[in-house]
Amino acid sequence: MLENAAAQVRGINLIGVSDEQPVPARAAVVEQMSREGAFNLAFVHQPSIWERTQSKIDLMLCGHTHNGQIFPFNFLVRLQFRHVYGLFAEGGSTLYVSSGAGCWGPRMRLGSRNEIVMIELRPA
Repeated sequence: MLENAAAQVRGINLIGVSDEQPVPARAAVVEQMSREGAFNLAFVHQPSIWERTQSKIDLMLCGHTHNGQIFPFNFLVRLQFRHVYGLFAEGGSTLYVSSGAGCWGPRMRLGSRNEIVMIELRPA
């Protein structure tokens, strides 16, 4: 497990960020652990730091939002997070926010589906 740490595998710089710290500290970890010339792939629980770290990251994978999980609370999630679910690209950086396979609170979903995502990375 990478917790505020990075590991290099075949030219890919894998960055893991702990969720147990404030947003500025999470962003600082990404900025400090990114490597010039490598493909920087960050695993971050919440998508809230993507905009702050786009210039350092090629791909960020997040969860946390569960794509709203239960109607009508999905509207509240959209008020708190700009990127709630899906694929986003901006300024050479890509973000994927998964709805996840599990649940928070009640073990149910209404208006959101579970997912397990397979991402294949290929050389440019």
